[in-house]
Amino acid sequence: MNHDHHMKITLEAILPSHAARPVKCASCRTMLYTTQNDSGLCETCDEKHLNTLNFWTAAQKWEELVEMNRWFIRGDTTTAPYHIGRLWEETDPLIAQLLELHEYGFITIDSQPEMEHVSLSIAKKWHLIKQRAYLTCVLPTRHSLIPISKIDGLRTNLLARKDLLVTTYCDNTTYPTPKGQGLQDAIPLTPEYKHFTDVEKRIYTFRSTADKDKDVLTKWWEAKTRLELKQGRGKFTESRTFWANNTSRITKKGSILTGPDDGDFQAAAAMRPLVFHIAAREWDAGMEVVGMLVKMCKDMGFEKTFEKFEVELED
Repeated sequence: MNHDHHMKITLEAILPSHAARPVKCASCRTMLYTTQNDSGLCETCDEKHLNTLNFWTAAQKWEELVEMNRWFIRGDTTTAPYHIGRLWEETDPLIAQLLELHEYGFITIDSQPEMEHVSLSIAKKWHLIKQRAYLTCVLPTRHSLIPISKIDGLRTNLLARKDLLVTTYCDNTTYPTPKGQGLQDAIPLTPEYKHFTDVEKRIYTFRSTADKDKDVLTKWWEAKTRLELKQGRGKFTESRTFWANNTSRITKKGSILTGPDDGDFQAAAAMRPLVFHIAAREWDAGMEVVGMLVKMCKDMGFEKTFEKFEVELED
């Protein structure tokens, strides 16, 4: 994005706006628009999404990314680099704690609560959805406001917990392709870069406590009647899995926070964020991993040094 003058990011620049004609947009859904482009967005929402990507690309500080992501989590905007459209309603009970994680410097990317829900579809079929609590987030490892010793301790404590599935690795980092191992083997992988400190080598090493087989995060059954669901006679589908024991995902070029044309956001890449994928190990665990992570940060003495930041970009 070119900057020929001082530019200040405002909410209005990426807030959804209204139009008149009846075309359903993949982002605003209930609003009606004149045309749709290849992205499935109306022209207005497509422009808003491109603005969001440009603002993230132009950001110079991690704090700017945190604040813009907060806008999205709060519902002030309807788009983020990793998501188009508002968050699902099931996320509503998690929002306060997701925002609290941002105060510690996290950017949250994906989450779901523990849930069991029965519904009747438009096609008159009954669905039962059951899911485990799950969270994906990133934390900068080279930010002056977050001691790397705290990050090291958090990573160690998460990997030690027997009630969680945890995978962690460094974003924007090259890892070797494992030799003689299946891609589903959750083996430790050390980054290829040679100029890391000993602490960085340790915390950047790919680690996973997930099983080698796929761990399902969401189960989905479909049946003709509600009674069939209760009797366990519905059709079962694995709709979402804990992918993170698959090392092939991190040995390829790319980032969990990807900008336009698969480019990196420099404000993120410079901070070498540590990626955390966290899920409850058991079904019906009665655990919300978002709240668990907030409590762990409090107990470990993390400081809320990212509570508020005015997003303003300069040349």
